Amino acid sequence: MSRSVSGKTRRLLQISLESFDPASSDSTQDPLCPFKVFMPTKRTAKKILGVVVAVVMIATCYAALIQIGTALGNALDAEEAENRVAYKSCDVIFLRTSIEGRRTLRLGAREACAVESAAMHMPNATVCVAMAVEGDSRLLAPARNQLRNVDNAFVVPLDFDAVFRGTPLDAWWKEDFQFAASPWRPLHLSEAARVAFLYKYGGLYLDLDMIVLRKGLLDEEQPNYLGLQGFNGDDGASAAVLKFTQGHPFLAKWLYAIPTKYMEEDRDCIGPGLLTRLLVPYCQGDRPDTESSRRLEELSGKSCDWSLKIFPPKTFYPIPWTDWKSFFRDDQVTFSANETYTVHLWNELSRRFRLEDSSVNSAFARLARANCPNVFFREIEPKQKHGEQKRINSKQLALMFKWSQRGGDAMKNLF
Repeated sequence: MSRSVSGKTRRLLQISLESFDPASSDSTQDPLCPFKVFMPTKRTAKKILGVVVAVVMIATCYAALIQIGTALGNALDAEEAENRVAYKSCDVIFLRTSIEGRRTLRLGAREACAVESAAMHMPNATVCVAMAVEGDSRLLAPARNQLRNVDNAFVVPLDFDAVFRGTPLDAWWKEDFQFAASPWRPLHLSEAARVAFLYKYGGLYLDLDMIVLRKGLLDEEQPNYLGLQGFNGDDGASAAVLKFTQGHPFLAKWLYAIPTKYMEEDRDCIGPGLLTRLLVPYCQGDRPDTESSRRLEELSGKSCDWSLKIFPPKTFYPIPWTDWKSFFRDDQVTFSANETYTVHLWNELSRRFRLEDSSVNSAFARLARANCPNVFFREIEPKQKHGEQKRINSKQLALMFKWSQRGGDAMKNLF
């Protein structure tokens, strides 16, 4: 309810105004008004104005501090929430097991591209990058900042105790002396951790040098699969792309074999070599695995027990490891958009190859531009020696911020 001003009050105000003499700085007193009216001097007015300005500035600064505090609080809450992303909620998992100082807490450009490509083509999936970190998980901030525009990708601390706990590798992991002095310790930990993670939680594991090209890797029609990287003597099954349901029997065989087959000086004692030796009898009716019986061509395209599908090399590894240089230098390399789901960059061989020396029209540049545009325009293109693009234009921005809507169309018209 609004209050009405009484006639007496209006009258008192009118009298006060009529009796006010602006030429005088002295206070005046109207006989009908119990209040005095003051006219400040110029000096006093400046003081009053200064006080008012100071109060406004203090209030503005206080409001700004409140906003900054709120933003920091939200950032800390978001970081804490990201730390609490449960492994069991990860549909896609990448692992970084090496700790070589603070610089490793930032993903390489090719690694970040792999993560973004997976998130792009699986927009409804939770994509996790589990990174080994010593001490405070806030050291993961550089990697999180790289993926800040990828809403469904999360960087989480890699807790080996949590991954191995409750698996056949729990005791093996606790006996750290077995691999503490191994020159291949990060590799061996990565190979063991990926098997334990999939056995315990299920999901899709990808190496950090795999670029995803299209949708379909999480289709329910193929609950369990892996791929062959070749049919030659040095090739076989690869562990760079693995999809398994929780507790799959083949993973159990692999886990139980790791402690007995582990040799700290042998680089490939528990990785793809062991995987191939286990896979042949598993898919061929437990026929003993010998060089004469190991016909990898027979495994290609085969469905084994417990719905385990073996894909041919062209599905995940269309470029052989022997031709890795052509991927960065050759602009004539092509893939089948209908048959190839991922491309392996063979990082162990290519990691010393500088992006500055790669061709802007190479297969790698074209695939990165289409499948990880954020990383490409920020981190890859500026490093290329012959790149002419200096600023990100509106078309590139649209590509960067609308990639989630493009999905499987990324490969269209590329090859």
